Amino acid sequence: MTNTLIPKKKDPNLKQIIPPFEDLTMLIFGVPGAGKSCFLGSDPNTLFIGTEPGQDFIKAPSVPVDSWEVFRNLVSESWNYKFNEPWKSDPLYDDLRYNSFVIDIVDNLYDQCLSHVCAAKQLAYPPENDFGKTWREITTEWKTVIGGLMRVGRVRFISHAGTRKDIVINDKGLKVEIDKYVPKFSSGKAAVYLDGILNCMGYIAMDNHGNRTITFKKENHVEAKDRTGILEALGPMNIGLNDGYKTVSDAYRKKAIEMGFEIEPIYK
Repeated sequence: MTNTLIPKKKDPNLKQIIPPFEDLTMLIFGVPGAGKSCFLGSDPNTLFIGTEPGQDFIKAPSVPVDSWEVFRNLVSESWNYKFNEPWKSDPLYDDLRYNSFVIDIVDNLYDQCLSHVCAAKQLAYPPENDFGKTWREITTEWKTVIGGLMRVGRVRFISHAGTRKDIVINDKGLKVEIDKYVPKFSSGKAAVYLDGILNCMGYIAMDNHGNRTITFKKENHVEAKDRTGILEALGPMNIGLNDGYKTVSDAYRKKAIEMGFEIEPIYK
C-alpha cells in the first residue's frame, strides 16, 4: 500500500479521546470582581500575563505587560525555553518553563497590538483609505504571536463582560428584546480568530451576597460556548472564590467518564 495523507476510518468501538479541563483553550468573562483571575490563577504552574492590575491575590506567578513589544519578547523567551536544546539541559531554567498561560485581560493586549502596528507606520489609528491594509497587518501580527504562544502551551483568556441587545422568542412565542451578557472582546477579526480557537467560553456571575456561579452553556441571556459537550451538560455550577477551578475540573472529569470519554493530556 502506498503512503497516503488520508487517515484511516475511526473504529466505532474505540473510546473517544478528550483532553482534561486543564488543557482546554478557554475564555472566561464576567463583571469586575466576579473572580475571573482567581478562577484561573490557582495553578502555580500557570504564568499570568497581566495587562492591567488585579493579580495581587492569585497563587500563580505573574508578569506585567504594558506594551506589545514586552509581550512579543515574553513569547520569544517562552519559545526558547521550550524548543531550543540549550535550555532543555540547563536545570537553572526549570522554573522559567511554563506550559500554561493566562492573558488578563485580552482586550488590553489587543489594543497594544493595534498601537504597535500603527506606531510602526506612524499612524494614530488605522486609516480608512488604505483598503484595509493596516487592519490586515494588525490581524496577522495578532494571529502570529498568539499562535506562537499557543504552541508553547495552553492559553486561557480573560475579558470583562458587556451586554448587547438580542432578539429571542419568549415562552409565549413572541419576539422580545433582551440584554445578553457577552465578553467585551467579541468584535473584529482578532475576536473572530480567538473564537475559532477556543474550546470553551465561560461566564462567571456573582449575586449581591457574593455567591458565584459559572456556566459554559449558551442561553438566551448568556453568550457561552462548549465544544466538548461536557461542560454544557454540567449547566451552571456554584464555585468558591479560591476553589472554583478545582470544582469545575473535578466535575468535568467525572462527567467525561460518565459520558464514555477517555481523558488524555495534551501538554505534559
